Amino acid sequence: MVGRPTMTEDRTIRRDSVDGIATVTVNRPERRNALSRDMWLRLGSVLTALRMEPGTRGLVLTGAGDRAFAAGADVAELVDRPPAVALDGLVQGILTDLEDLPFPTVAALNGHALGGGWELALACDVRVAVPRAKVGFPEIGLGIMPGAGGTMRLLQHVGIGLAKEWILTGRLLTADRAADHGLINRVVEPEALLDEARALLSAMAGQPPLALRLAKTTINATARGHASAELERMAYALTFFGPERSERMRKFLDGARSEDVADPTNESDV
Repeated sequence: MVGRPTMTEDRTIRRDSVDGIATVTVNRPERRNALSRDMWLRLGSVLTALRMEPGTRGLVLTGAGDRAFAAGADVAELVDRPPAVALDGLVQGILTDLEDLPFPTVAALNGHALGGGWELALACDVRVAVPRAKVGFPEIGLGIMPGAGGTMRLLQHVGIGLAKEWILTGRLLTADRAADHGLINRVVEPEALLDEARALLSAMAGQPPLALRLAKTTINATARGHASAELERMAYALTFFGPERSERMRKFLDGARSEDVADPTNESDV
């Protein structure tokens, strides 16, 4: 049975949900979806609401228009921003919340993802992009640096040499080059972007929820240097409490037995 879509309208952050899959759109195309402080606050509120809704199974995050996913922070706000505001960690906290959502997330890059926009995409579990998209951290040219987890997340993907080169030069990467380095999972034509993002999301969201959540938590902790063999072992043990484990294992065994019977060349029958 197909569920009825729900939608929340907002001038800058738009959200709709169908059958537990939420799509959140950064909706400021006239400014290339530049992220103001108010937009970050609205995005944080949407993420909190999604976390609290038990029916949410996944999130696709994208941008409006065909120019940018999110072209970073609104520089007009930054130029006179007091240093104390930069210390409050607002955006960093929101992106950590995004990264730690208990369900899978996919960033669908409909265009450039720069600065804070690239930090937003990197906080998602996986990324799909159109060929024209470019990604990177140009902040150094403005006399600042990535400050919402970008240095750490980029380093987790590519290592210290490339992270330094790209951040210290402000160089942008094409979608294809970013994919070559594992920063983008798929590069697809614009008309296929959301379908590909949702298909990838469905492949993850269709897995047993407890195992999925524990695997994601363990991967995130490992990437941050907070994990250990003991954490992985405990997370593995907890998956045995999942309500779907026995059913899925029995189906797997039944399927394997059926294949053995159907294939007379199987070595187990020799």
